[in-house]
Amino acid sequence: MDETYPTAEPDPIAPLIPVGSDHLEPGDHFCGQCGHNLRGLTPPGYCPQCGTPIEPPKPTPEELLEREDIFCVQCGYNLHGLTPAGNCPECGTAVERSLRGNLLLYSSPQYLARLHQGVFLILTAIIAQFTLGILAFGLMMAIGVQGGNTALVQLVISGLGILVSIASWYGWWLFSSPDPAFVGLEKGNAARRIVRISVMLTVGMTVAQTPLTYAANSGTAVGNAMMAVLILMSLLGLVVSGTMFFASMLYLRWLTPRIPDQRLFDRSKMYMWLLPLLATVGIIACGLGPLVALVLYWNHFEFIRRHLKRIRLETDLDSKLATGQSDFSAKYS
Repeated sequence: MDETYPTAEPDPIAPLIPVGSDHLEPGDHFCGQCGHNLRGLTPPGYCPQCGTPIEPPKPTPEELLEREDIFCVQCGYNLHGLTPAGNCPECGTAVERSLRGNLLLYSSPQYLARLHQGVFLILTAIIAQFTLGILAFGLMMAIGVQGGNTALVQLVISGLGILVSIASWYGWWLFSSPDPAFVGLEKGNAARRIVRISVMLTVGMTVAQTPLTYAANSGTAVGNAMMAVLILMSLLGLVVSGTMFFASMLYLRWLTPRIPDQRLFDRSKMYMWLLPLLATVGIIACGLGPLVALVLYWNHFEFIRRHLKRIRLETDLDSKLATGQSDFSAKYS
């Protein structure tokens, strides 16, 4: 694991309740690494909790427009020299909207909640599917050695597999939700739609495989035909899974700059070829390639989940401060 990745989630209490107080103040700012409240501390100091250097204060919108080239998020017009209260002279989009950009921090709480819940379900489904595979293999081996009937075990495992597929589908459906607040031309719609279609096809094939498997084991002519259908469905499943994987990495390449996290963006690009290589050539080379690929894939989404949790805490904090509700002690106690 890359040691530059965050290794621990921010403490949900520390960034919200300063030491010695149950209330937040407008001047409070927080460590980007551990979330500790840095009230009264300025650069070049260090966070007393984790030792991370304190970042300098962010420039005001007026300073940004005066010093840097800021481009309109809608049409790309250079807004340099304009005022935050103005509008883009090319398309009329508010300058303030372009200053905010399309970072997730400025998305609606409802959209962030869907992303967060979706990635949690995706991670849970990955663990459940892996555990279910090991459990099925162990039970089938044990019952087979004893000469028992594995039909009931197959039925239970198939039923659980369907539930896991449905959970994965719902997770991906939430995680690939469109953002109504996004402004710009590239909205990630193509990758999002391919992911949704692929995961729905996967669920459909998982549901259909259960009765087809029982029909294929009947030993009749119909059973032989069903076996051929199962083989074709398995090949189709590989194509659908591969398509979904590449589409999901493209979707993450669209989403991760909005976190923003350059490392996750770079890894989304690298994993498009590395993980398939590990899952195919890796199984021949050392036998552990698919497992390594699965761990890397799971970790990738876990880091996204951590970021989404942090962003939701920050947006909740901003909304509370904006409305004068700075008492977080009840909610996070």
